[in-house]
Amino acid sequence: MKRSLPKWFESTKQTGPEDLDDTRNRLYGYYELVQSSGIHEFAAAIKTFKNWQKNIMSSFEFDLHNGYVEGINNHGIDYRQITHL
Repeated sequence: MKRSLPKWFESTKQTGPEDLDDTRNRLYGYYELVQSSGIHEFAAAIKTFKNWQKNIMSSFEFDLHNGYVEGINNHGIDYRQITHL
């Protein structure tokens, strides 16, 4: 089960925005796999996925990410840490 989500993610990156219905259906399949496992912690994580599903699917549809902003934030953190040494 632990390899199912990374496998889903990699295959979704391969197909891109062309087949979002298949991507969504495979994500639902992962939800079912987790729920049938009976592991409470995974079920809690799936609740978070469901809450953010619209944004997750949009990131594949429009190829959106916040990597640039995260990089800027990390540089700011690095500079603050250096100045406090």
